Amino acid sequence: MDQGRDDGCHRANGPSQVEFCRLYEAYFPRLMAYVLSRLPQREVAEDIVAEAFLRAYLHWDSLRNKGAVESWLFSIAHNLLVSYVRAQARTSRWWEQAERFDDSPEEAALDQDERRRMWKAMACLPQRYQQVLSLRFELGLSHRQVAQVMGVSEGNARVLLLRALRRLRAIMSQGEAIRHGAR
Repeated sequence: MDQGRDDGCHRANGPSQVEFCRLYEAYFPRLMAYVLSRLPQREVAEDIVAEAFLRAYLHWDSLRNKGAVESWLFSIAHNLLVSYVRAQARTSRWWEQAERFDDSPEEAALDQDERRRMWKAMACLPQRYQQVLSLRFELGLSHRQVAQVMGVSEGNARVLLLRALRRLRAIMSQGEAIRHGAR
């Protein structure tokens, strides 16, 4: 038996329990923030993140580039999130059903009406645009990390982000014009 391993049920090519605990501690907060940004039910988000780590552990040998662990974990979590949302077959998106409140100084400074308008505008965007905006701005991932999570080239991720921002601005400007009676 390998003396370097400290658990009794490790996978032959997987990380030790200590190594995996370090990965969990390092990436859990960001994965949780990502899932919660898309799905406000904390218990469900915790289940999705836990399942993401379980799948990562069970399929560790499928990770070809150990330096891309973070992107790989985000991809797993994202796929689980998409599966969950599809299974729910909701008629509207979560941000149409719930108010978002955040205690951070940046969020506190935003007017509630402005946030509500932004989330409504986000609901009008295609899913890929919503995803690229969330990964880049809510989680602060680099362009390279966004590309890895989305399974596209870094250049394509940049283009998606630019198009998403343009579309979001257009939708919000259109809403502003309607609100003030302009045509």
